[in-house]
Amino acid sequence: MIRALLIGLIFFCYGCQTKPLDEPALMAFVKDEDNGLIQTVEYEDFKLEATYKPTDLIVKHQMEKGTAKEIDSLRKAYAPYLYFVLSVEREGKDLETGFAMDLGSFAEKISYLSSSFSENIVLATNVKTYSITDYLYTRSYGTGPSRFLIIFEKPTENNFELVVEGHSLGFGKVKFPFTKADINKTPSLKL
Repeated sequence: MIRALLIGLIFFCYGCQTKPLDEPALMAFVKDEDNGLIQTVEYEDFKLEATYKPTDLIVKHQMEKGTAKEIDSLRKAYAPYLYFVLSVEREGKDLETGFAMDLGSFAEKISYLSSSFSENIVLATNVKTYSITDYLYTRSYGTGPSRFLIIFEKPTENNFELVVEGHSLGFGKVKFPFTKADINKTPSLKL
């Protein structure tokens, strides 16, 4: 009797696991605000959006052969980190468009976004502040908001905030709250 109950419990728990999603379905899950993986802040004429980027999306873009061994290896390599995409726009345009009016400092401002801006972004918990592990700025050339891929070591705490100091760009300190529980409930990607 106990054995049958145990087997039934195992099948029930196995059925409760979320099934891997294809990329459009996973992106829809991430973009659904109810899942806590995307946060938007509007400040004066700025709109900032921080979106958790699941590790499996990083893995998919790094795959060469798509073998099970390669997928497992890449998942293991990227698992210790959290990935976020920070999108910033001003008056509905990318940051570079606003810089174009000031030709004397355009190159200096693009250089700032490419490197120094990363020094103004941290992941903060009530115990520790994490600096960026890696950072990639992608210019949009007027086709959308300015985007930054931001990578942090995974915090051990359950609640944390992505904190962006944007005084030099024209907005103040902006905080995006996230929880480990929301991130952990993200389905895997069908690879």
